[in-house]
Amino acid sequence: MTRTVIDLDSRATILDASERLGAAPDDAPIVFVVPAGAPFARNAVFLDVARSLAGQRRVSIVSSDARARSIAASVHIPAYATLGSLEREELDPTEKLGAPRRAALASIATRRPTPSLGSPARAIGIVASAVAALALLLMIALPSAAVTVSPASVPMPGATFTLRAGPGGDISAQPLSATLAAKVTGTATGSRTEELKATGSVRFSNQSTDDIPIAKGTVIQTSDRIQFVTTETKTLPRSVILGITLILGEVDVAVEAVVGGPAGNVPANRITVPNRSAYRVTNPAPTAGGDTKKIPVVKAEDYTAATAKPNVDKALTDAANEQKTKWSGQLGGTVVVWVGSPSLTSQGGLSEVVGKEVPTFDVPVTGTVLGFAVPSGEPTKAAAARYRTMASPGYILDERTAQFGSTATVGDNGVSWKVTATGTQAPQLDPSRIRGALAGRTRDEAKTALEAQGLRVTDLVISPSWWPRMPVLDARIAVN
Repeated sequence: MTRTVIDLDSRATILDASERLGAAPDDAPIVFVVPAGAPFARNAVFLDVARSLAGQRRVSIVSSDARARSIAASVHIPAYATLGSLEREELDPTEKLGAPRRAALASIATRRPTPSLGSPARAIGIVASAVAALALLLMIALPSAAVTVSPASVPMPGATFTLRAGPGGDISAQPLSATLAAKVTGTATGSRTEELKATGSVRFSNQSTDDIPIAKGTVIQTSDRIQFVTTETKTLPRSVILGITLILGEVDVAVEAVVGGPAGNVPANRITVPNRSAYRVTNPAPTAGGDTKKIPVVKAEDYTAATAKPNVDKALTDAANEQKTKWSGQLGGTVVVWVGSPSLTSQGGLSEVVGKEVPTFDVPVTGTVLGFAVPSGEPTKAAAARYRTMASPGYILDERTAQFGSTATVGDNGVSWKVTATGTQAPQLDPSRIRGALAGRTRDEAKTALEAQGLRVTDLVISPSWWPRMPVLDARIAVN
Protein backbone atom coordinates (compact mmCIF):
# COMPACT_ATOMS: atom_id res chain seq x y z
CA MET A 1 0.00 0.00 0.00
CA THR A 2 1.36 3.45 -0.83
CA ARG A 3 1.70 5.68 2.22
CA THR A 4 2.48 9.37 2.68
CA VAL A 5 5.35 9.63 5.19
CA ILE A 6 5.64 13.00 6.96
CA ASP A 7 8.96 13.52 8.76
CA LEU A 8 8.68 16.01 11.61
CA ASP A 9 11.61 17.58 13.42
CA SER A 10 12.12 17.71 17.18
CA ARG A 11 10.45 21.15 17.37
CA ALA A 12 7.35 20.25 15.35
CA THR A 13 4.02 21.43 16.76
CA ILE A 14 0.43 20.65 15.80
CA LEU A 15 0.54 23.66 13.42
CA ASP A 16 3.53 22.19 11.56
CA ALA A 17 1.86 18.81 11.41
CA SER A 18 -1.46 20.27 10.11
CA GLU A 19 0.33 22.28 7.42
CA ARG A 20 2.20 19.20 6.18
CA LEU A 21 -1.02 17.21 6.40
CA GLY A 22 -2.91 19.77 4.28
CA ALA A 23 -0.34 19.40 1.49
CA ALA A 24 -0.54 15.58 1.48
CA PRO A 25 -2.57 13.59 -1.09
CA ASP A 26 -6.19 12.92 -0.21
CA ASP A 27 -6.15 9.21 -1.01
CA ALA A 28 -3.15 7.74 0.85
CA PRO A 29 -2.63 6.75 4.53
CA ILE A 30 -0.56 9.18 6.62
CA VAL A 31 2.49 8.16 8.68
CA PHE A 32 4.01 10.74 11.06
CA VAL A 33 7.67 10.03 11.91
CA VAL A 34 8.09 11.86 15.24
CA PRO A 35 11.47 12.33 17.01
CA ALA A 36 11.64 11.82 20.76
CA GLY A 37 10.53 14.92 22.66
CA ALA A 38 8.68 16.60 19.75
CA PRO A 39 5.83 18.83 21.12
CA PHE A 40 3.43 17.35 18.57
CA ALA A 41 3.43 13.93 20.32
CA ARG A 42 3.43 15.14 23.92
CA ASN A 43 -0.34 15.57 24.20
CA ALA A 44 -3.17 13.26 23.15
CA VAL A 45 -5.25 16.29 22.07
CA PHE A 46 -2.67 17.16 19.39
CA LEU A 47 -2.73 13.65 17.99
CA ASP A 48 -6.53 13.54 18.06
CA VAL A 49 -6.68 16.86 16.14
CA ALA A 50 -4.27 15.48 13.52
CA ARG A 51 -6.43 12.41 13.06
CA SER A 52 -9.49 14.66 12.63
CA LEU A 53 -7.69 16.75 10.01
CA ALA A 54 -6.77 13.58 8.12
CA GLY A 55 -10.45 12.82 7.50
CA GLN A 56 -10.86 9.37 5.95
CA ARG A 57 -7.12 8.78 5.71
CA ARG A 58 -5.62 6.35 8.21
CA VAL A 59 -3.04 7.94 10.55
CA SER A 60 -0.10 6.08 12.14
CA ILE A 61 2.82 7.16 14.37
CA VAL A 62 6.44 5.97 14.13
CA SER A 63 8.54 7.11 17.10
CA SER A 64 11.32 5.71 19.23
CA ASP A 65 9.75 7.56 22.19
CA ALA A 66 7.73 5.03 24.21
CA ARG A 67 5.76 7.83 25.81
CA ALA A 68 4.73 9.18 22.38
CA ARG A 69 3.62 5.69 21.33
CA SER A 70 1.66 5.30 24.55
CA ILE A 71 -0.12 8.64 24.05
CA ALA A 72 -0.94 7.66 20.47
CA ALA A 73 -2.38 4.34 21.61
CA SER A 74 -4.60 6.21 24.11
CA VAL A 75 -6.41 7.92 21.21
CA HIS A 76 -6.49 4.73 19.14
CA ILE A 77 -3.74 5.74 16.71
CA PRO A 78 -1.46 2.81 15.74
CA ALA A 79 2.09 3.46 16.95
CA TYR A 80 5.29 1.69 15.87
CA ALA A 81 8.81 1.86 17.16
CA THR A 82 10.45 1.74 13.70
CA LEU A 83 9.51 1.95 10.03
CA GLY A 84 10.33 -1.74 9.79
CA SER A 85 7.73 -2.49 12.43
CA LEU A 86 5.29 -0.40 10.43
CA GLU A 87 5.95 -2.41 7.30
CA ARG A 88 5.41 -5.65 9.24
CA GLU A 89 2.54 -4.02 11.15
CA GLU A 90 4.12 -5.09 14.48
CA LEU A 91 3.07 -3.04 17.49
CA ASP A 92 5.22 -2.90 20.69
CA PRO A 93 6.39 -6.39 21.78
CA THR A 94 4.32 -7.90 24.59
CA GLU A 95 5.16 -10.68 27.03
CA LYS A 96 3.29 -13.98 26.86
CA LEU A 97 1.51 -14.48 30.19
CA GLY A 98 1.47 -17.92 31.86
CA ALA A 99 -0.67 -18.97 34.82
CA PRO A 100 1.85 -17.93 37.52
CA ARG A 101 2.36 -14.55 35.91
CA ARG A 102 -1.38 -13.97 35.63
CA ALA A 103 -1.83 -14.81 39.36
CA ALA A 104 0.93 -12.38 40.34
CA LEU A 105 -0.58 -9.59 38.28
CA ALA A 106 -3.99 -10.28 39.84
CA SER A 107 -2.45 -10.08 43.34
CA ILE A 108 -0.79 -6.76 42.50
CA ALA A 109 -4.03 -5.41 41.11
CA THR A 110 -5.88 -6.17 44.36
CA ARG A 111 -3.24 -4.34 46.39
CA ARG A 112 -3.10 -1.27 44.07
CA PRO A 113 -3.42 1.89 46.15
CA THR A 114 -5.98 4.58 45.50
CA PRO A 115 -4.77 6.84 42.70
CA SER A 116 -3.34 10.13 43.86
CA LEU A 117 -2.29 13.31 42.15
CA GLY A 118 0.92 13.12 44.12
CA SER A 119 2.73 16.29 45.21
CA PRO A 120 1.19 19.78 44.82
CA ALA A 121 3.70 20.57 42.09
CA ARG A 122 2.56 17.50 40.13
CA ALA A 123 -1.09 18.51 40.59
CA ILE A 124 -0.38 22.00 39.37
CA GLY A 125 1.43 20.55 36.34
CA ILE A 126 -1.46 18.29 35.49
CA VAL A 127 -3.93 21.18 35.76
CA ALA A 128 -1.68 23.40 33.66
CA SER A 129 -1.41 20.71 31.01
CA ALA A 130 -5.18 20.36 30.92
CA VAL A 131 -5.60 24.12 30.63
CA ALA A 132 -3.01 24.22 27.85
CA ALA A 133 -4.74 21.36 26.05
CA LEU A 134 -8.09 23.14 26.38
CA ALA A 135 -6.55 26.38 25.09
CA LEU A 136 -5.05 24.52 22.15
CA LEU A 137 -8.39 22.86 21.43
CA LEU A 138 -10.11 26.27 21.45
CA MET A 139 -7.37 27.64 19.20
CA ILE A 140 -8.10 24.91 16.71
CA ALA A 141 -11.89 24.82 16.92
CA LEU A 142 -12.80 28.46 17.67
CA PRO A 143 -11.60 30.50 14.66
CA SER A 144 -13.32 30.43 11.27
CA ALA A 145 -12.64 32.19 7.99
CA ALA A 146 -14.26 32.92 4.64
CA VAL A 147 -12.28 33.71 1.51
CA THR A 148 -13.61 34.84 -1.88
CA VAL A 149 -11.36 34.22 -4.86
CA SER A 150 -11.57 34.68 -8.61
CA PRO A 151 -9.35 32.95 -11.13
CA ALA A 152 -6.85 35.06 -13.03
CA SER A 153 -7.47 34.31 -16.70
CA VAL A 154 -4.62 33.85 -19.17
CA PRO A 155 -4.84 33.73 -22.98
CA MET A 156 -5.81 30.36 -24.37
CA PRO A 157 -4.18 29.27 -27.65
CA GLY A 158 -6.42 29.85 -30.65
CA ALA A 159 -7.70 26.81 -32.49
CA THR A 160 -9.15 25.91 -35.88
CA PHE A 161 -11.26 22.81 -36.33
CA THR A 162 -14.15 21.41 -38.38
CA LEU A 163 -17.62 20.47 -37.16
CA ARG A 164 -20.33 18.68 -39.15
CA ALA A 165 -24.07 18.38 -38.61
CA GLY A 166 -25.62 15.39 -40.30
CA PRO A 167 -25.62 11.59 -40.29
CA GLY A 168 -22.66 10.39 -38.20
CA GLY A 169 -21.51 13.97 -37.57
CA ASP A 170 -20.64 15.96 -34.46
CA ILE A 171 -24.13 17.51 -34.35
CA SER A 172 -27.47 15.82 -34.97
CA ALA A 173 -29.47 17.12 -37.95
CA GLN A 174 -32.67 16.21 -39.82
CA PRO A 175 -32.16 15.70 -43.59
CA LEU A 176 -34.61 17.49 -45.92
CA SER A 177 -35.16 17.39 -49.69
CA ALA A 178 -37.55 18.96 -52.21
CA THR A 179 -38.22 19.37 -55.94
CA LEU A 180 -38.07 22.97 -57.17
CA ALA A 181 -40.11 24.59 -59.97
CA ALA A 182 -38.94 27.93 -61.36
CA LYS A 183 -38.62 29.86 -64.63
CA VAL A 184 -36.18 32.13 -66.42
CA THR A 185 -37.39 35.09 -68.48
CA GLY A 186 -35.88 36.15 -71.83
CA THR A 187 -36.31 39.12 -74.19
CA ALA A 188 -36.97 38.75 -77.93
CA THR A 189 -34.39 40.56 -80.05
CA GLY A 190 -35.69 39.46 -83.48
CA SER A 191 -38.47 41.32 -85.32
CA ARG A 192 -40.49 41.61 -88.48
CA THR A 193 -42.17 44.65 -90.07
CA GLU A 194 -45.90 44.68 -90.68
CA GLU A 195 -47.59 47.36 -92.82
CA LEU A 196 -51.14 48.09 -91.73
CA LYS A 197 -53.47 49.48 -94.42
CA ALA A 198 -55.59 52.55 -93.85
CA THR A 199 -59.35 52.11 -94.05
CA GLY A 200 -62.27 54.46 -94.46
CA SER A 201 -65.45 55.15 -96.42
CA VAL A 202 -65.94 56.74 -99.87
CA ARG A 203 -69.23 58.26 -101.00
CA PHE A 204 -70.32 57.63 -104.57
CA SER A 205 -72.72 60.18 -106.14
CA ASN A 206 -74.75 59.09 -109.23
CA GLN A 207 -74.70 61.50 -112.18
CA SER A 208 -77.26 59.50 -114.13
CA THR A 209 -80.79 58.23 -113.87
CA ASP A 210 -79.63 54.60 -113.96
CA ASP A 211 -78.60 52.33 -111.10
CA ILE A 212 -74.86 51.70 -111.22
CA PRO A 213 -73.25 48.61 -109.62
CA ILE A 214 -70.05 49.32 -107.58
CA ALA A 215 -68.01 46.15 -107.63
CA LYS A 216 -65.70 45.07 -104.81
CA GLY A 217 -62.15 45.95 -105.77
CA THR A 218 -63.07 49.18 -107.62
CA VAL A 219 -59.93 51.35 -107.59
CA ILE A 220 -60.13 55.00 -106.60
CA GLN A 221 -57.37 57.39 -105.60
CA THR A 222 -56.33 60.82 -104.51
CA SER A 223 -54.98 63.38 -106.88
CA ASP A 224 -51.45 62.40 -105.82
CA ARG A 225 -52.17 58.77 -106.66
CA ILE A 226 -52.70 57.20 -103.24
CA GLN A 227 -54.90 54.31 -104.24
CA PHE A 228 -57.78 52.66 -102.45
CA VAL A 229 -60.05 49.79 -103.38
CA THR A 230 -63.59 49.09 -102.34
CA THR A 231 -63.91 46.15 -99.97
CA GLU A 232 -67.59 45.48 -100.58
CA THR A 233 -70.07 45.37 -103.49
CA LYS A 234 -72.92 47.87 -103.52
CA THR A 235 -75.38 49.44 -105.99
CA LEU A 236 -75.33 53.17 -106.55
CA PRO A 237 -79.00 54.21 -106.80
CA ARG A 238 -80.11 56.37 -109.70
CA SER A 239 -80.65 60.08 -109.42
CA VAL A 240 -84.25 61.35 -109.70
CA ILE A 241 -85.55 64.61 -111.20
CA LEU A 242 -88.73 65.85 -109.59
CA GLY A 243 -89.88 68.89 -111.38
CA ILE A 244 -87.01 71.23 -111.23
CA THR A 245 -85.37 69.37 -108.29
CA LEU A 246 -82.54 66.83 -108.75
CA ILE A 247 -82.28 64.17 -106.09
CA LEU A 248 -78.84 62.52 -106.35
CA GLY A 249 -78.48 58.83 -105.74
CA GLU A 250 -75.59 58.26 -103.24
CA VAL A 251 -74.01 55.32 -101.48
CA ASP A 252 -71.11 54.97 -98.98
CA VAL A 253 -68.73 52.14 -99.72
CA ALA A 254 -65.95 50.86 -97.43
CA VAL A 255 -62.43 51.20 -98.84
CA GLU A 256 -58.91 50.09 -97.96
CA ALA A 257 -55.56 51.53 -99.07
CA VAL A 258 -53.80 49.46 -101.66
CA VAL A 259 -50.42 49.97 -99.96
CA GLY A 260 -49.99 49.65 -96.25
CA GLY A 261 -48.39 52.29 -94.13
CA PRO A 262 -49.17 55.74 -92.79
CA ALA A 263 -49.38 57.20 -96.37
CA GLY A 264 -52.91 55.76 -96.62
CA ASN A 265 -54.11 58.09 -93.87
CA VAL A 266 -55.55 60.94 -95.98
CA PRO A 267 -57.71 63.90 -94.94
CA ALA A 268 -61.38 64.23 -95.81
CA ASN A 269 -62.35 64.98 -99.42
CA ARG A 270 -58.99 63.92 -100.81
CA ILE A 271 -60.20 60.80 -102.63
CA THR A 272 -61.66 62.25 -105.83
CA VAL A 273 -60.35 60.19 -108.74
CA PRO A 274 -61.71 58.94 -111.06
CA ASN A 275 -64.52 61.36 -111.60
CA ARG A 276 -66.52 59.76 -114.35
CA SER A 277 -69.54 61.10 -116.17
CA ALA A 278 -71.60 58.38 -114.47
CA TYR A 279 -70.63 59.22 -110.86
CA ARG A 280 -68.32 61.24 -108.68
CA VAL A 281 -66.41 60.11 -105.52
CA THR A 282 -65.11 61.70 -102.34
CA ASN A 283 -64.35 60.76 -98.74
CA PRO A 284 -66.45 62.73 -96.26
CA ALA A 285 -64.13 61.66 -93.41
CA PRO A 286 -60.37 61.01 -93.19
CA THR A 287 -59.06 57.49 -93.64
CA ALA A 288 -57.15 56.04 -90.73
CA GLY A 289 -55.27 53.02 -89.45
CA GLY A 290 -52.40 53.04 -91.88
CA ASP A 291 -49.23 52.23 -89.98
CA THR A 292 -45.87 50.43 -90.06
CA LYS A 293 -45.42 48.13 -87.03
CA LYS A 294 -42.34 46.28 -85.80
CA ILE A 295 -43.40 42.88 -84.40
CA PRO A 296 -40.91 41.21 -81.91
CA VAL A 297 -39.85 37.67 -82.73
CA VAL A 298 -37.96 35.23 -80.44
CA LYS A 299 -34.70 33.96 -81.93
CA ALA A 300 -32.54 30.97 -80.92
CA GLU A 301 -29.95 33.36 -79.53
CA ASP A 302 -32.58 34.76 -77.19
CA TYR A 303 -33.31 31.29 -75.79
CA THR A 304 -29.58 30.62 -75.27
CA ALA A 305 -29.11 33.91 -73.43
CA ALA A 306 -32.14 33.35 -71.21
CA THR A 307 -31.08 29.83 -70.20
CA ALA A 308 -27.43 30.71 -69.46
CA LYS A 309 -26.13 29.06 -66.26
CA PRO A 310 -26.08 32.20 -64.04
CA ASN A 311 -29.75 32.87 -64.86
CA VAL A 312 -30.83 29.28 -64.21
CA ASP A 313 -28.77 29.11 -60.98
CA LYS A 314 -30.35 32.31 -59.68
CA ALA A 315 -33.87 31.13 -60.46
CA LEU A 316 -33.28 27.81 -58.67
CA THR A 317 -31.52 29.52 -55.75
CA ASP A 318 -34.48 31.86 -55.27
CA ALA A 319 -36.80 28.85 -55.31
CA ALA A 320 -34.54 27.04 -52.80
CA ASN A 321 -34.66 30.03 -50.45
CA GLU A 322 -38.44 30.03 -50.66
CA GLN A 323 -38.40 26.33 -49.79
CA LYS A 324 -36.07 27.08 -46.86
CA THR A 325 -38.55 29.63 -45.52
CA LYS A 326 -41.34 27.09 -45.89
CA TRP A 327 -39.37 24.41 -44.01
CA SER A 328 -38.50 26.86 -41.23
CA GLY A 329 -42.15 27.70 -40.73
CA GLN A 330 -43.13 24.03 -40.62
CA LEU A 331 -40.40 22.93 -38.19
CA GLY A 332 -40.64 25.84 -35.75
CA GLY A 333 -38.04 27.93 -33.97
CA THR A 334 -36.12 25.12 -32.27
CA VAL A 335 -34.08 24.45 -35.41
CA VAL A 336 -32.25 26.41 -38.08
CA VAL A 337 -32.64 25.20 -41.68
CA TRP A 338 -29.58 25.15 -43.92
CA VAL A 339 -29.94 24.49 -47.66
CA GLY A 340 -27.31 23.60 -50.23
CA SER A 341 -26.92 24.64 -53.86
CA PRO A 342 -29.83 23.33 -55.96
CA SER A 343 -29.24 20.99 -58.91
CA LEU A 344 -30.92 21.46 -62.32
CA THR A 345 -32.94 18.46 -63.54
CA SER A 346 -34.77 19.82 -66.65
CA GLN A 347 -35.73 22.97 -68.58
CA GLY A 348 -38.08 23.96 -71.42
CA GLY A 349 -36.92 23.24 -74.99
CA LEU A 350 -35.75 25.61 -77.71
CA SER A 351 -38.60 24.81 -80.09
CA GLU A 352 -41.18 25.85 -77.52
CA VAL A 353 -40.28 29.54 -77.70
CA VAL A 354 -38.26 30.26 -80.86
CA GLY A 355 -40.40 32.04 -83.49
CA LYS A 356 -42.98 33.33 -81.03
CA GLU A 357 -44.05 36.92 -81.72
CA VAL A 358 -43.84 38.17 -78.11
CA PRO A 359 -41.64 40.82 -76.50
CA THR A 360 -40.64 38.49 -73.55
CA PHE A 361 -40.89 34.78 -72.92
CA ASP A 362 -40.50 32.30 -70.04
CA VAL A 363 -38.59 29.02 -69.98
CA PRO A 364 -39.62 26.62 -67.16
CA VAL A 365 -36.81 24.97 -65.15
CA THR A 366 -36.95 22.28 -62.45
CA GLY A 367 -34.36 21.16 -59.91
CA THR A 368 -33.78 19.51 -56.52
CA VAL A 369 -32.39 20.86 -53.25
CA LEU A 370 -31.11 19.23 -50.06
CA GLY A 371 -31.43 20.81 -46.63
CA PHE A 372 -30.68 20.04 -42.99
CA ALA A 373 -32.55 21.14 -39.86
CA VAL A 374 -29.91 21.84 -37.19
CA PRO A 375 -30.75 22.56 -33.50
CA SER A 376 -30.70 26.26 -32.63
CA GLY A 377 -27.47 27.46 -31.05
CA GLU A 378 -25.28 25.26 -33.21
CA PRO A 379 -22.48 25.14 -34.09
CA THR A 380 -21.61 27.50 -31.20
CA LYS A 381 -22.52 24.94 -28.51
CA ALA A 382 -20.50 22.17 -30.15
CA ALA A 383 -17.61 24.55 -30.80
CA ALA A 384 -17.53 25.57 -27.12
CA ALA A 385 -17.56 21.91 -26.04
CA ARG A 386 -14.67 21.12 -28.41
CA TYR A 387 -12.65 24.19 -27.41
CA ARG A 388 -13.26 23.44 -23.72
CA THR A 389 -11.25 20.22 -24.06
CA MET A 390 -8.26 22.18 -25.37
CA ALA A 391 -7.67 24.05 -22.09
CA SER A 392 -4.32 23.45 -20.37
CA PRO A 393 -4.19 20.86 -17.53
CA GLY A 394 -5.66 22.36 -14.37
CA TYR A 395 -7.38 25.15 -16.32
CA ILE A 396 -10.88 25.61 -17.70
CA LEU A 397 -12.18 27.74 -20.57
CA ASP A 398 -13.57 31.10 -19.49
CA GLU A 399 -16.90 30.86 -21.37
CA ARG A 400 -17.44 34.63 -21.15
CA THR A 401 -14.40 35.36 -23.32
CA ALA A 402 -14.81 32.57 -25.88
CA GLN A 403 -15.39 33.76 -29.44
CA PHE A 404 -16.10 31.60 -32.46
CA GLY A 405 -16.06 32.38 -36.17
CA SER A 406 -17.32 29.91 -38.72
CA THR A 407 -17.82 29.39 -42.44
CA ALA A 408 -20.55 26.93 -43.43
CA THR A 409 -20.69 24.58 -46.39
CA VAL A 410 -23.73 22.42 -47.17
CA GLY A 411 -23.07 19.11 -48.90
CA ASP A 412 -24.78 15.79 -49.44
CA ASN A 413 -23.63 14.51 -46.03
CA GLY A 414 -24.63 17.54 -43.96
CA VAL A 415 -23.54 21.04 -42.94
CA SER A 416 -19.81 21.54 -42.30
CA TRP A 417 -18.32 24.49 -40.46
CA LYS A 418 -14.69 25.55 -40.36
CA VAL A 419 -14.48 27.06 -36.87
CA THR A 420 -11.87 29.46 -35.49
CA ALA A 421 -11.88 29.76 -31.69
CA THR A 422 -10.20 32.23 -29.31
CA GLY A 423 -10.58 32.94 -25.60
CA THR A 424 -8.95 32.82 -22.20
CA GLN A 425 -8.56 30.07 -19.62
CA ALA A 426 -8.59 30.22 -15.83
CA PRO A 427 -7.31 27.87 -13.12
CA GLN A 428 -9.86 25.22 -12.16
CA LEU A 429 -11.07 25.98 -8.64
CA ASP A 430 -10.59 23.16 -6.14
CA PRO A 431 -12.03 24.26 -2.78
CA SER A 432 -10.36 21.43 -0.83
CA ARG A 433 -6.95 22.30 -2.28
CA ILE A 434 -7.53 25.98 -1.49
CA ARG A 435 -8.53 25.24 2.11
CA GLY A 436 -5.49 23.02 2.57
CA ALA A 437 -3.19 25.78 1.32
CA LEU A 438 -4.71 28.31 3.74
CA ALA A 439 -4.89 26.32 7.01
CA GLY A 440 -2.84 27.92 9.81
CA ARG A 441 -1.41 30.76 7.67
CA THR A 442 -1.41 34.49 8.30
CA ARG A 443 -3.41 36.78 6.03
CA ASP A 444 -0.38 37.71 3.94
CA GLU A 445 0.79 34.12 3.70
CA ALA A 446 -2.70 33.05 2.63
CA LYS A 447 -2.85 35.66 -0.15
CA THR A 448 0.62 34.69 -1.36
CA ALA A 449 -0.31 31.01 -1.42
CA LEU A 450 -3.48 31.70 -3.44
CA GLU A 451 -1.69 33.96 -5.91
CA ALA A 452 0.77 31.13 -6.49
CA GLN A 453 -2.22 29.04 -7.60
CA GLY A 454 -3.28 31.73 -10.10
CA LEU A 455 -6.08 33.07 -7.91
CA ARG A 456 -6.92 36.63 -6.96
CA VAL A 457 -8.26 37.26 -3.43
CA THR A 458 -11.23 39.62 -3.51
CA ASP A 459 -12.23 39.17 0.14
CA LEU A 460 -10.77 37.44 3.21
CA VAL A 461 -12.52 37.49 6.58
CA ILE A 462 -11.24 35.79 9.81
CA SER A 463 -13.55 35.45 12.78
CA PRO A 464 -12.97 36.63 15.39
CA SER A 465 -11.46 39.62 13.63
CA TRP A 466 -8.51 39.88 16.04
CA TRP A 467 -7.42 36.30 15.35
CA PRO A 468 -4.00 36.44 13.61
CA ARG A 469 -4.13 33.27 11.53
CA MET A 470 -6.41 31.19 9.38
CA PRO A 471 -8.01 28.22 11.22
CA VAL A 472 -5.87 25.13 11.57
CA LEU A 473 -8.90 22.98 10.72
CA ASP A 474 -9.50 23.55 7.02
CA ALA A 475 -13.13 22.53 7.56
CA ARG A 476 -13.50 25.89 9.30
CA ILE A 477 -12.56 27.74 6.11
CA ALA A 478 -15.32 28.63 3.62
CA VAL A 479 -14.25 29.15 0.01
CA ASN A 480 -16.38 31.19 -2.37
